[in-house]
Amino acid sequence: MLRFGRITVLVMSTALIGCDQTSQQTNRPAQGSGYSSGQEQSQSGSQPTNGNAGMAGVMQRAMDGDSFLFRSDVGEDYEIRMEGIDCPEKGQPMADVAKRWLETVTRGRTIWMIPTGKDRYGRTLANVHNGDIWINGESIRLGLAWHYASFNRDGRLARLQMDAQAARVGVWQSGSPMPPWEFRKLNSRR
Repeated sequence: MLRFGRITVLVMSTALIGCDQTSQQTNRPAQGSGYSSGQEQSQSGSQPTNGNAGMAGVMQRAMDGDSFLFRSDVGEDYEIRMEGIDCPEKGQPMADVAKRWLETVTRGRTIWMIPTGKDRYGRTLANVHNGDIWINGESIRLGLAWHYASFNRDGRLARLQMDAQAARVGVWQSGSPMPPWEFRKLNSRR
């Protein structure tokens, strides 16, 4: 259980998308685990930037709940936007909680990043793992992100969002929260 001020997030110890014991040593997802190998289309509709290749590294700094600076084990820096999810924006309820959760689940740990493409801002879209935790999916399961269905067709993320809504966790505690893309559109007009 993680406490963030007055908000408590229960973190389950079971794997969302499984990884085998040998892959946990590098935090790399297991082959055949039900995890996307990076073969499907990315949010931007392009193929993965590195084929099936992923890379180990560390999060340098979280910008918000779904994007962060990543340094690979070979010293390459990337600005990562997690594939298929959209977290609350600064000024929305749960934005700080989502960012702190991302920092907590990645801080001081080697994580595994599998690039899937680039977004329109040039950030690397990626599925991100920490051992048996698929961080993209776990963010939605905990109610800390929406499935970004306009740019991603991953049925697992859609199901995780439906489950989070039914359980009324995270952003879904308030009934009908404003999605971040609507919040951005509303605030760009001001």
